[in-house]
Amino acid sequence: MAGQAGHPRKRDAARTKRQILTAAGRRFARQGYSHTTLQQIAIDAGITAAMINHHFGSKLELLNAVGREEWGLDTDPLDRAERTVTYWNDPNLSSPALAMVRSLDQPAALQTFRSELERRITSRWRKELKGPHVEERLRLILGVAMGYGLFTTGRLVDADAEPLDKAQMHIMINYLERIFKVLTDEPVDDLC
Repeated sequence: MAGQAGHPRKRDAARTKRQILTAAGRRFARQGYSHTTLQQIAIDAGITAAMINHHFGSKLELLNAVGREEWGLDTDPLDRAERTVTYWNDPNLSSPALAMVRSLDQPAALQTFRSELERRITSRWRKELKGPHVEERLRLILGVAMGYGLFTTGRLVDADAEPLDKAQMHIMINYLERIFKVLTDEPVDDLC
């Protein structure tokens, strides 16, 4: 029986992978791919670098796995606003997206970032939008969601920026909901 005296406790592989992804996401978000070592990630995760290689094969594969972590954005304007603010307010949740942004000097990271933006946001919202100017509105939605996270929260400059308090989050949600509603409602054709 695992955990008894004299018997090593079996490591939970899913839990270990989650610890690695969380630690790697935070490290890549702070330092980018080029300035992060597997040893730093291993220390943060409380494991060995060999364990990272066992689960992910390489630092690049780990970065790609971090990039595929859920970003938590949705299509309803209020839900999208709430989830955007909540996501970017929590460094553990937002680290996958920030890790990709900080690692865009790596061609593989750039490709992962593009494909994940398409998979998570653009292709999903494209199905929901009706009326004219769908691609233009999609670009604005993407710009608002990513711009909010990177610039408004300060995460691009400081991955460990102080999170917003509840009152500030409420204000941000209200403004973002209005912006997303304008961009997702079917616009009139005479905007141009």
